[in-house]
Parts: sequence; C-alpha cells; structure tokens
Amino acid sequence: MTYSKPQAQARGFHCARFKITARHSTIHARAGRHAYIRVRMAICMLLLVATWSEDVAAAPTLTFITETTLESTTPLDPRPIGGLSGLAHIDGNRWMAVSDDAQAPRAYELEITTLESGELRTNVVAVHDIKSHARDAEAIVRAPDGGWFVGFESPATIIHVDVNFERPRELTAARDAGAGLQRNKGWESITVLSGERPSLLAISELGPAPTPENPKSFWKSRAILLDPTTGELIASGDYRISRPPGLGPTGIVEIAAIEGDRFLALQRSLTVGRGYDGTIELVEMSIDGDTLSFKKMRLGSLQDLGAHDVGNVEAMAVGGTNHDGTQHVFVLSDDNRGRDGQHSTRIVALDVQRE
Repeated sequence: MTYSKPQAQARGFHCARFKITARHSTIHARAGRHAYIRVRMAICMLLLVATWSEDVAAAPTLTFITETTLESTTPLDPRPIGGLSGLAHIDGNRWMAVSDDAQAPRAYELEITTLESGELRTNVVAVHDIKSHARDAEAIVRAPDGGWFVGFESPATIIHVDVNFERPRELTAARDAGAGLQRNKGWESITVLSGERPSLLAISELGPAPTPENPKSFWKSRAILLDPTTGELIASGDYRISRPPGLGPTGIVEIAAIEGDRFLALQRSLTVGRGYDGTIELVEMSIDGDTLSFKKMRLGSLQDLGAHDVGNVEAMAVGGTNHDGTQHVFVLSDDNRGRDGQHSTRIVALDVQRE
C-alpha cells in the first residue's frame, strides 16, 4: 500500500501519539486489554516504518559532538561580544552571527574549526555594523543575491542589506505582517528555503498577546513566506508551539533550512530544575493557496543529546559537510549580557545525518 506524502506523515504522527497513549493504557487497563493494545502498537509501528520508507525521506539523526565558550572580547572591536541571537553559514568553516544589541546592531563573522581532538577553535575574524532604523536584530540568513536578510523585533520587520551590510532595504510585507505581535516577540527566526522556487520564511517567537476571546493565541507563532527578490508576501499561517516541560517560558528562536521545504526548528525553554534547554524539531512546510501549514517531528533536546551547559540558546545554523556525509549544526546562546546570571556565549556542536 502506498500513501501520498501528507498521508504518510499523518499516519506516522498519529501512530506516534497512539504509542504514548498505549503505554499509559497498558498500565491501567485490565489484563484482557494488554494483548489488544500490543497488537495495535505493532501495527502502527509497521505502518510508520513503511510510510516513512516509501514516501517520506528518512528523518535526520542528531549527534552531540562537543560544546565550548566563545571569547567575550575581540581586538577587532571595543564592544563586548554578546547577545548572539541568529546564525548563518557562509562557507567552509565561516559563519555569521548577529547580535541583538539594541543600540548598535551588528554581525560577527566567525571561524569555527573542529580540531582532531574533537574540540572547537573559535575566532572572530570581522565585525559588521548593520545600518538600519530597526533595532534588536534576532535572525540572519544569506540572501540568494549574496547579501543578507536580517530579522528584527523593534519593530517586527526584515531588512535586506548587501554583502557589506550596507544599502538597507526594508521588506514592507514583513513589517505589515508583524503588526499585532507582542513586543520583543517578533521575527526571531528566518531562513531561505530551496523548494520549487527559493522563498524566505519568517516565524515569530510567539503569537499575539492573549485576549479573553483567544487566551491561547501566544501558542500560535505567526509564519510568513516572502519572495526573496521582490519581498512580496506569498503565504502566511500559524506555526504551533510545542508545549515544553514544566511551566517555564518558551518560544521559537531559530529555523534552519536543510532541503526543499524542510527545515530544523529550535524551540527554547526555561524550566525549574532543568534550566535552559533547546528542543530541535524536523519541520516540513506545505502551501495550500496562500495558507501555510507545518508538520513537525521532535528530534531531541540539547540536554538529552548530551550538552551540559546549554544557556539561553537563540541561534542555530546548518552547514559544512563532513567526510562521512554528516553536516555540522551549531547552536549559540544569547548571554543576555549578564542580566540573568549568564556571562558567556555557549556554542553547542552537533552533527546531523540526513539519510
């Protein structure tokens, strides 16, 4: 039996939910129900394997490599390094991180090298001031023309700059779509997807502020898809936030394209007894007319994968291919400039195996 791609995904996620329910039921149901549940679980697992293998590319596997601390100063610039909230891959071992400094938004060009010992060597090789009326830069991605898109939260907008971070041009559709979002919860995540045609996807950290009529609105982030050449709106939709453990704050803080309309999403959480953590999900976007929809699969949290000192993670990018076909994934923390007890930028290194 062959299912379409959406059907295969729907069955796979349905079976995953049933698996959890079945485990709970096995504990509490009568003995006569146990065999029935086990059979249902087995059938679901078979369907899940079959559909993913036939119609949907295998889910990526994440492997923790190491973690380190980025130096807080550089001789290239007198300002402390901090507030890193977005990351993009340039080429090879070069990456571009954006700082959310409210007074002087800027980008740091980094060299991140994996040594034979497995450790990371990090260097700041250039600092670029971002000329824009907007403040609180939270996201960055390479534009198809070689320039950069930078996402901001004050106001919620996106600008395009050239390769030297000059000649800023605001994407009016992004500013209009950001109206009504909560203060400091705007375009936290942007990436360029390489589907049938390149497109710029932006997702807000949280949804609009809750109201008596819609008390759960903040659990639905706003997502927009733009033409990266003209800046025009292609489609929009809701991106549902996964409920984190505990009662701490959460939000979508980074997305990173991997292939076609699939991307990795980083959701940060802060919970009592666990501290900061970041959950990475595989997401596939689809478009129906002018409406976006998303299917998600949890790949793992940074702590569960092996990271010990995660910090307030807000930046993630994929890039660089190893000899075994895996790709680097780097996750950076925003140190909040020490306001919450953090005093350094953490870098967590992962590898992703896409096949």
